[in-house]
Amino acid sequence: MIIQQAALAQGLIGKEKTAQFREGEIFPAKVVKMLPNGMAELSTGTTTMVAKLEVPLQSGERYWFRVTSTNEGVQLQVITSPTAASESIARMAKDLLLQLSLPLTKENKSFVEMMMKAKIPLTKELIIKAGEWLAKAPLTEGLQVIKMMAKLSLPMTKDVFQPLMTAHSPAPLSQLTEELAAKLQQMERPPASAAALTKLLQEWQTPLEKHTTQKIMAKVMERLFLPEKVSASKEAALDLVKSWGIIPETAETIEDALVQIMRQWKGREGVQAEAANQLPSSPKEVPLKEALSPLIQQPMSKEALQKLEQALSTHARAAGKTAIEPLLAEIKTLVDGLKGKDFNNEQLAAIFKTAAKVSVQHGQPKEALRQLAALFNKEAEELIRVVKNETAILHASPLASLSKKEILFQQIVLALENDRPFPLTAKEAHSIIKDTFQLLGVDLEGKLGSNKSVEAELEKMIKPQLLRLLSENIPVHVREPAEQLLGRMNVQPLLSTENGPLQQLIMQVPMNLFGFHTEMTLQWSGKKTEDGKLDSNFCRVLFYLELEHIKETVIDMQVQNRVIQLQVFNGTPGLKAAAAALIPALKTGIEEKGYQLSSVQFKQSQKNKQPALVRAMEAPSYEGVDIRI
Repeated sequence: MIIQQAALAQGLIGKEKTAQFREGEIFPAKVVKMLPNGMAELSTGTTTMVAKLEVPLQSGERYWFRVTSTNEGVQLQVITSPTAASESIARMAKDLLLQLSLPLTKENKSFVEMMMKAKIPLTKELIIKAGEWLAKAPLTEGLQVIKMMAKLSLPMTKDVFQPLMTAHSPAPLSQLTEELAAKLQQMERPPASAAALTKLLQEWQTPLEKHTTQKIMAKVMERLFLPEKVSASKEAALDLVKSWGIIPETAETIEDALVQIMRQWKGREGVQAEAANQLPSSPKEVPLKEALSPLIQQPMSKEALQKLEQALSTHARAAGKTAIEPLLAEIKTLVDGLKGKDFNNEQLAAIFKTAAKVSVQHGQPKEALRQLAALFNKEAEELIRVVKNETAILHASPLASLSKKEILFQQIVLALENDRPFPLTAKEAHSIIKDTFQLLGVDLEGKLGSNKSVEAELEKMIKPQLLRLLSENIPVHVREPAEQLLGRMNVQPLLSTENGPLQQLIMQVPMNLFGFHTEMTLQWSGKKTEDGKLDSNFCRVLFYLELEHIKETVIDMQVQNRVIQLQVFNGTPGLKAAAAALIPALKTGIEEKGYQLSSVQFKQSQKNKQPALVRAMEAPSYEGVDIRI
């Protein structure tokens, strides 16, 4: 039975899409109505066409057609009878496979039945590929993934199918990284890429390491810079940093040590003179040491003092919220005390101390360690390593054998542990999430597509190192977990879709909440602004969390004209009453960001055993231009 496509009726089609057929494509269409002169109007749901009938069809019935090509042009071949009864789907799928000379395997039949039920177009090539994929994967999950690929108009390729399949794995990202790290360490002759990847995975598994190091260094600097000339605590801190190799062992006092270090600044940086004249608009652009070094090496003048104050103040404003004002006050006191005096050792040490306090109080732990380490002519990794080593020594040593410097370190660590109920500010939590994404390299393709040089960044990202490892000749027991981890990372950009002004972003972040390894899955959907940026005034954000005590938690945050409504889904009894005391602080924090909290509702969560990424995949997306929540 042949239906030759005669024309597209402009008046009938309206705003629907123009028919675009590919040879071999199999699709369902409904006979909308019969027209004069042997014509009929057909509709696929998205496309309307007028065709000349060469075989009789029934108005109101749905048929499956196959696109064929002859000398007369594109033709549609009827391959099934009317599909009125749903129970005939299995028979139709079998008939179709037989017509295409394809084997009646469980995978082929299940796939064709699913596509027919969903009224999704098929091709013979797609059935062959899907059958091969499903033969090597769990059938139910595999069918679900292929349906999602069709729904999102993703390329029907193995490179897309496999990453989406990893989303169905119940194993969290932290478990995947631990398994891969263990396999890498077991390799007898690991390639260079394995060593680099192992280092990055270890860093990823300890996301609080930089925050902990920053806080410990801040306490050590506090003891080290005590105003008393003679103090047991100050002497212990001096011995401690000497043992770390941060200051010269020959220095009798901390002031002597700081002056020796500052004398070494000269000539170590190639941009010092330029940095003095062009102070950074952002403290990340030029380290504080580079801004200060040329200033303290020139004759004292009013202009030099102004630049000194500006450099210190610029960096101080990047500190934590509660630290900014005290730091600015200390900077003013320092500069006032330097007026009318030449730089001597006492003034140099005072400048260093203030600079160290400003650096270690930076709001971003990663930047704080970088700035502080630079002052001591070290790298941030060295500070992290010495703190880690000291902690290991402390745990391995009997209490009675601890020296004074080790007792001081123990006191600092214990004091920080006692602050653990709420050790992270919102800024610190944001920093952890940001650092995690950068370390993962989820946005690798975006960075490579930019005009910026990113070679140095690639060395510090897990994803490019994974790709490098997989290009090597590695054992199967290493390749499999590496592919699993890479697939999980590739899921996020695949599921982040764009439809005109509408955008959906799906991200998954591993988190270490005080020793409890979990991950947060975030689904953002909303409009884009005219300049292509995400519109934070109108959007919806879903958070999927697995917490240590209250277990599975879903937070639905709806934003309408900067007014926020929160719904918390969790089955823990008494959660609403327990959270009541925290809501005023939440409201204040939201208002500080320029938003208003409308309401917070607590609801019983529906039981759903599917992984968070799968639930995000299946969540309905926004439709239309005007978002209504």
